Amino acid sequence: MDSWDLLNGIYLRLLADTSKPIFITAGEGEIGTTKLYTGKRTIRALKLRLTKERCKGDRWARAKVYSHTNDYGDQFWVFEL
Repeated sequence: MDSWDLLNGIYLRLLADTSKPIFITAGEGEIGTTKLYTGKRTIRALKLRLTKERCKGDRWARAKVYSHTNDYGDQFWVFEL
């Protein structure tokens, strides 16, 4: 199993868990805004949304899936697909 298959498996499990919200963070330079993602929970749909947010390379975008909270605050899995 190569690393892409392994990552795809992790992504699919996290996306399938509907109890965990997905946030899209996008911006220019070092400043970005975060919005709750309410679209379809598939890798393809998420990639399309991130591509749209990137505006042909003028901006950056990443998806965050809430993982858990600990003493240091909320923890997320971050995907830059």
